[in-house]
Amino acid sequence: MVLKVLRRVRSPNAATAMEIHAIWRKARRKEIRIRHDDGKMSLCEKGWMWRFTQRSWNLGPAVARIIAGAVEIELFKTDLTIISRQHVIERVNAQVASFGLADAVPIESVAGAER
Repeated sequence: MVLKVLRRVRSPNAATAMEIHAIWRKARRKEIRIRHDDGKMSLCEKGWMWRFTQRSWNLGPAVARIIAGAVEIELFKTDLTIISRQHVIERVNAQVASFGLADAVPIESVAGAER
């Protein structure tokens, strides 16, 4: 929808940039694996990140999604293909703190949290 609007208002460069960014994100999601404490691996998926952020920090869904998106992009910019779940949680905690929404001390992993 946004791409159509950008093209209609004669902003093809912005539309092209959005398309390229979406393709890059999709490719990085396929490349990156999250290693869990039990050794299992899963694909990098923003959904569990924002749900974890929302539950752990008692944030609204929109704010949790923004923070998860920032973490996702941060992870994508690395050359890593295997990332520990604990590292993802630490990055979420750091982003929450950088947004001024938490104490400087990151929380521990929530027992029973998804994946």
